[in-house]
Amino acid sequence: MTVATAIREVKIYRRGAAVVRGGSLRLEAGETPVAIAGLTASTYTDTMRLSFPAGVSASAVHIVQAERKGGESEQIAEQIAEIDDRIQGLKKQAQMWENSAGFANLKNASVEQVEAFINAYPARISANSSEIRRLEKEKKDLHEKLTKACDEENRPLISAILKTEKAGDYPFELSYQDSAAYWDSRYEIHTDGESSLNLKVRAEVRQNTGEDWKGVRMSLRTGTPVFSASLPDLRPKYLDFARPLRANGRLMGGMAPMMMAKMATADMVEEEAEMMMEDTARLAPLEMEEAEVSTAGTMTEYVLGSVYDVKSADEGMFADLQSFDLKADYVIKAVPKLDIHAWLLAEVKTADLPMSVRGTASVYLNSAYTGSAELSPDFGEDKFPIALGVEERISLSRSEKKKKSSEALLRNQQSAVYEFDIQAANGKDEPVTVTIIDQIPVSRDQTISVETIALSGAELDEKTGRLKWNVELSSHEMKTLHVEYKVSWPKDKTISSL
Repeated sequence: MTVATAIREVKIYRRGAAVVRGGSLRLEAGETPVAIAGLTASTYTDTMRLSFPAGVSASAVHIVQAERKGGESEQIAEQIAEIDDRIQGLKKQAQMWENSAGFANLKNASVEQVEAFINAYPARISANSSEIRRLEKEKKDLHEKLTKACDEENRPLISAILKTEKAGDYPFELSYQDSAAYWDSRYEIHTDGESSLNLKVRAEVRQNTGEDWKGVRMSLRTGTPVFSASLPDLRPKYLDFARPLRANGRLMGGMAPMMMAKMATADMVEEEAEMMMEDTARLAPLEMEEAEVSTAGTMTEYVLGSVYDVKSADEGMFADLQSFDLKADYVIKAVPKLDIHAWLLAEVKTADLPMSVRGTASVYLNSAYTGSAELSPDFGEDKFPIALGVEERISLSRSEKKKKSSEALLRNQQSAVYEFDIQAANGKDEPVTVTIIDQIPVSRDQTISVETIALSGAELDEKTGRLKWNVELSSHEMKTLHVEYKVSWPKDKTISSL
């Protein structure tokens, strides 16, 4: 006897899910061999558990891969074969009409017969083609059903011998861990650019178990089960003298050029990652009831209030988890060396953000979608800036001037003067303050000196060389910032970064 089960509840982890199925069977007094269906190909079979009411015991429980003949898949295959025969017959019929259209076989036909054939030909060919298209669509649908039926019939079964002293109908539960389900966080930011900022946390749920979930109670957990958990072993850390690098058989004085290049590249990547923002668009899901938040052992659990349908290998579904109203300061900032656009930013207290926030957020300013912002806060910082979009009414330009070089023969040095101008213009009808960020180089060698000549009142960070201006612009006003600095170094050396 094979007993079917249906999914009742799913607890989805970041990767994987705990599935609870339910069923009922009729048992006679004594022993009854049964086969219980419901496991999937992605089930961790070691986690399978059966639960019966008191008075029912089980023995010889094991997993079997049974071949089921004469099932739904064979019936569907027969229907597909019948459709193939009908399509072939219609195609032969259409070919016969095509051959007759030349009237080669109608030599003795009357004018009336030829005229009747010509009048009937278009409608007959059209009806014939329409029927073939309908059958092809029906065949495609049947192939999808056949795939699902074969998958269902090839799933493993739980074989067991159940024993009870009293005959009756007994409900039972089947639970197991399934690897083919997951959920990821999705975020939305809503603001009017003046008052508090609303951060909405959503979940995107997907599953590829081969079975559609229908009317399932669902909860989401923030962790993932570890099947080989153990405390890491902390090994001793030994100190020793570093060995100098060699190149072409000679000891290298200072740092190897390749290492210098890697460090310079890392610095540039870190700098650009901090200043530049991506602009990838993402559609907003529908509004739904928020989840109930609770603690499940070492994880946070979001219990969804409704039941859900989640199709296998489909686009998945979205669920609202939480929303946060965050106090924000709105500022306009620009880094014209990397991007000539000015950005509207919302600066929020990092401590106000949920600790788990990581990912890309869709941004809506005054209900209009403006793009996306990367949420990766450093909780060691006081504030976290969130990019809300480009402020198109603030225009910027940055122009570098030709450098001036000179040599000091007595001192055996050479020097160069570098200049650039930044222009900022306010196209708005009200005054604004724009924070502009740029930089001058920083020396890592005592023989290289950097001397500032003009900074237009910028705040200079001596360690990083970063320049910062808070430029106040009246309505339709334009201002120019001028930067000039001098770099000096030994004549017999070359500075690669210049």
